[in-house]
Amino acid sequence: TSDLLFFEIVDRFIAEKIHHTSYATEKTIFCRKLTVLMQGHKSVPKLLLIEDLAHFKNAYRELLADGILMEEKQEEDGIIAEYVRFVHPHVSEYFIFLEHYHLAGKKINQRFFKDINANYTGNSTRFQLMQWAAKVIIAKGDFEELELLISKSLNNYEKKALIHFIAESLKYLKSRGTLLPQLQQQDLHEMICSHLAPLV
Repeated sequence: TSDLLFFEIVDRFIAEKIHHTSYATEKTIFCRKLTVLMQGHKSVPKLLLIEDLAHFKNAYRELLADGILMEEKQEEDGIIAEYVRFVHPHVSEYFIFLEHYHLAGKKINQRFFKDINANYTGNSTRFQLMQWAAKVIIAKGDFEELELLISKSLNNYEKKALIHFIAESLKYLKSRGTLLPQLQQQDLHEMICSHLAPLV
């Protein structure tokens, strides 16, 4: 099996704790700002967020209370400093994906892949971002973006795992009757097989 079930759980968790709550917009903006400040690190000094905390006070409190974010103390040169981070790394990966997606104009395009490759090549986060990309592409029903994603340079294991993830996502949406017609009309089977053939 693929990671689809896990991604569905993370997606629903984020929807319930952020997108379908009060201060949803503020929470999303704050989490994206935190992602930018992290720059590959796991946490951010709380001092860097002071100005944002003043604007997003209620949203921040709820993010802490709902287990999206946490504060922790770290000692540096004998001085205790407060840091803020995501509780779950997978929620952090979602917001990393979201930030790159927005920077690319809400498209999974060459700009998106260039940014991902520049920042995450040789890092397991890169493949997680590819799976978030697949999930969003399938939800949008964009065949061209899906083909572009599958054609990207991945090792054989990642390519097989990504194609399996895509196939399970398509099957899941079809079983729920929510697979968009434009994907059903395209020859997905032929396209996916053409990418699988070199891996066999």
